Amino acid sequence: IIQNESVYICASAKALLHEIPAGRERTFLSPNASDPRHWQIHTLKQTGGGQYRKVKAIKSLGKPILAYHGAMASWLDYELLTKIASDGRYSLLLIGVEYDNSLRQSGLLGLSNVYYIGPVDYNELPFVATLYDVSLIPFKRNELSDGVSPIKLFEYMSIGKPIVVTTNKEIKQYKSCLHALDSNDFISQINIALSLKEDEKYISVLMEEAKANSWEKRCRDILSCCKITAHKSN
Repeated sequence: IIQNESVYICASAKALLHEIPAGRERTFLSPNASDPRHWQIHTLKQTGGGQYRKVKAIKSLGKPILAYHGAMASWLDYELLTKIASDGRYSLLLIGVEYDNSLRQSGLLGLSNVYYIGPVDYNELPFVATLYDVSLIPFKRNELSDGVSPIKLFEYMSIGKPIVVTTNKEIKQYKSCLHALDSNDFISQINIALSLKEDEKYISVLMEEAKANSWEKRCRDILSCCKITAHKSN
C-alpha cells in the first residue's frame, strides 16, 4: 500500500510518520483530537449520574483528585502510580476498561487512597471530569509511547484542568502539559499543577490548545491534505 503513490497515508504521530519512506508524496501527519464542546460542562443540559456522585464523595474527603481516564493496560507506569498514591497527599482516581490484567497484578488497588470505578459513560464523563484537580498521563517511557497521540490528552485540554505527563517525543510539543522526566519529577510537577488550577494564563493555554486540536479542525486539515474542498452546509 505504501508503494502505491495514489494512496494517501495519514500518520497519527511523528514517530509513525518517520517510518514512511522519506520524500513520499500524499503523506501527512494528523494527530488525535477531541470535541471541546462535549467536554465543556456549561454547554451540556443533562446532569451528572451515579458515577459523578461516587466521585463527588471521594472529593469530599478533602484530598486533591489526580485522575486518569483511559484503558487500564500494561503501557501504564504502575510503579509510578504506586509511588504517587503512597505519597498520601492525594486521591488517585482511575477510570476505564481493564484492557488486560496489569491493574490487578500491580497491587495498586490495595492502597486506600486509590479509587478504580471502572468505565464511565462518555456522556457522563465530562461531569465526572469537573471533579478532577489534575489530569494524568502516566505512560511508561518507551518506543511504544513515543508513537502514541493520546486522545485523552486533548480531552484533558478541553476539560481545562492541569495536565501532568511522563514526557515523550509526541507529547512534548504541547505547552499545556507539565512534563516529568522521572517519578520524583512527576510528583514535583503534580504540586506545580495544583498551583495552576486557577491560573488564568495557564487555563488560556489549555483552551487555545484544545481549540487547535479539535476534530473539526483535524477534518478540515485532512481534507486539505487530500486536496478535497470542504463545503459548509447551510
